[in-house]
Amino acid sequence: MSTPATERKFRPDIEGVRAISSVTVMLYHAGIAAMAGGFTGVDVFYVLSGFLVTGGLLREAEKRGKIDFPDFMGRRFRRLLPVSAIVIILTVLATYHWLGPTAGNSVAEDAIWTSIFMANWHLINVGTDYLGAQGSASPLQHYWTLAVEGQFYIAWPLIMAILALITKKLTNISTRMLTGVVLAIMFVVSYWWSIHSTESEATVAYFSTWTRIWEIAAGCLLAVFLPRILYIPRVIGTWLMVIGIAVIIISCFIIEGDTPFPGWIAIIPVTGACAVVTGGSVAGDSWIDRILQLSPLQMLGRYSYGMYLWHWPMLQIGPGVIGRPLTTNEKLLVLVLATILAAITYHLIENPARSLIFLKNHNAMWSWGFGAILILAPIGVAQATMRANVEPDAITIAEAAPSDYPNETDVLAAVQDAVTVTDWPPQEPKIDNPAYSKECDVTRAATSSSACVHGDPNGTRTAVIYGDSHAAMWIPSFDLIGKTNGWKIIQLNKPGCVAPDFPTYSNVLGREYTECIQYRQWAISKIAEIQPDLVIVTSAYDGSLRSDNGKGTSDGVDEAWEAGLGKTIDAITPNATRVIVLGDQAYPTQAGINCLEANPHDVEKCGDAYADAVHADHNAMEKRVAEAHGAEYVDIIPWMCTDTFCPAVIGDITVRRDRMHINESYAIWLSEVLGNATGMIDGDLGNPVSTPVAVVPDRTRWLVA
Repeated sequence: MSTPATERKFRPDIEGVRAISSVTVMLYHAGIAAMAGGFTGVDVFYVLSGFLVTGGLLREAEKRGKIDFPDFMGRRFRRLLPVSAIVIILTVLATYHWLGPTAGNSVAEDAIWTSIFMANWHLINVGTDYLGAQGSASPLQHYWTLAVEGQFYIAWPLIMAILALITKKLTNISTRMLTGVVLAIMFVVSYWWSIHSTESEATVAYFSTWTRIWEIAAGCLLAVFLPRILYIPRVIGTWLMVIGIAVIIISCFIIEGDTPFPGWIAIIPVTGACAVVTGGSVAGDSWIDRILQLSPLQMLGRYSYGMYLWHWPMLQIGPGVIGRPLTTNEKLLVLVLATILAAITYHLIENPARSLIFLKNHNAMWSWGFGAILILAPIGVAQATMRANVEPDAITIAEAAPSDYPNETDVLAAVQDAVTVTDWPPQEPKIDNPAYSKECDVTRAATSSSACVHGDPNGTRTAVIYGDSHAAMWIPSFDLIGKTNGWKIIQLNKPGCVAPDFPTYSNVLGREYTECIQYRQWAISKIAEIQPDLVIVTSAYDGSLRSDNGKGTSDGVDEAWEAGLGKTIDAITPNATRVIVLGDQAYPTQAGINCLEANPHDVEKCGDAYADAVHADHNAMEKRVAEAHGAEYVDIIPWMCTDTFCPAVIGDITVRRDRMHINESYAIWLSEVLGNATGMIDGDLGNPVSTPVAVVPDRTRWLVA
């Protein structure tokens, strides 16, 4: 048998791969189109981390016959927590300062989950869409990757410690062999679940610990088989490194944001990382290894942890600092600044904290105490800032109703006057929209809904409000119209599920939105059963994608929308006295209330040019289709924009809750205008006496199995 290569104590090749992977992730986050799959750098990091950590644990188990879990975690605390805690604290404070209290409170809540290594499950719980979110992402969202690693490395050393104890009792099997068997099982089960879960619910799969364990396990398995790997000929190792680096880089180009991920395709970057680690184990100082040892790559690899932590909050908060979205060049400058910050914190905080003599030379519990302080400090800052910025309790629709509703002339005049507004006036507390109540809200997984009743449950006339979340955002207004004028308002809406009949793609689910097709069929059948006096159809056009053989694309959306809207109107018309298409809103470039909180004395920054905010061609098409198919069309753009500008504040009221939705206060303010435009009222709108809880019909009647 040939002589094995000598195991390398330090792996400069891994440091170089860290540099490559961190740069690809950062370029992806900066929106560089060529790096559409740059997020796969995270998968590479998982492999590298699994290899290094498990290698150290195996050496400890074989040398001492056991694993010192407290000492292991103490080292991890010293290594990871100091810079992490500082970034979390500064991100929370910076968000409050530059993005305002609404965003600040949200990020402070994120900080609490982030500090206890549960960021990924928090993101799953709130339904965050990492690859295709339409709204602003949390400045702490990137911590989900550290949460996955943290959870694995709390459990894995304990598992290995148990395996080491078992092998003490069994003389015919080694710790390394038993560890390999357990890891192989983990790899197979987790990879299978990754494929299955990605097909059913991509957002959960993307963040879930269970769909990522196999990637870390792949690196762990390399550490288990390292004694065998060392027998691989050097020339083969060299080519493995070359192929591995090529595969890692190619992954950034062939995997895109709409690729279902992790799924089966994540095996590509994982395989590339495994090839580099395997080859680098036997081909030290080869030509490719010397390239990876170049000083710039070694430097970036050394700073990669800090680079990852710093760059994302800076990209997210940057627009609030300068008062507009960052340009591509500005994003690249942010990456340079993040790298400089990473270098500073590495030399002043990260490396010194890891090497603290007192902690290294004393009982591991001192490091645990040090870690506890670094976990509790961000939590304390988050809780203190939330207490200092407590939002007032939400008010009801009746409490928010104005004493006098403006008519159309008043609204159009207010829109014109809003162009010159500079200061953001005090606002009413948030309004509790019954469309999002526990009884009425609908999930993406649902194929039917409760068909909640608003307005006057005993009204003599019935209106169905059908569409996506843009239908739900108008419920406060329709609720008032119904209560004061005898209309029963039935809510049929599903998030992200547009009314036009064509196959759509859901970024949140990461696949064709088949549940939308089923819900649309169900909703039209319910309309046929209800036989309403009026059906109002409305949907969000901005960001809509068509499903093309299971992949999302914006190509052909306009044509599909035009044909699909006609099909939907034709399906509804025989079962309703009237059908109205309620036109689409204007879309700001910045997120409504957050922008105003950051610029309270310069609200013009939060408005947009008409051409940038309004999809004029789309709106004209919807009007044309509605009228061609016997429906009516109501254009809401004049209530939001002049011919040249779309203000963020009209009539002293914040127009938009976020980029995608009108603020409930503004919807209520428009109630009389909306009622007249839809023919639901004639003239003035009265004021309701009370606001009953939304009525949920008998589920056995309304829900489809």
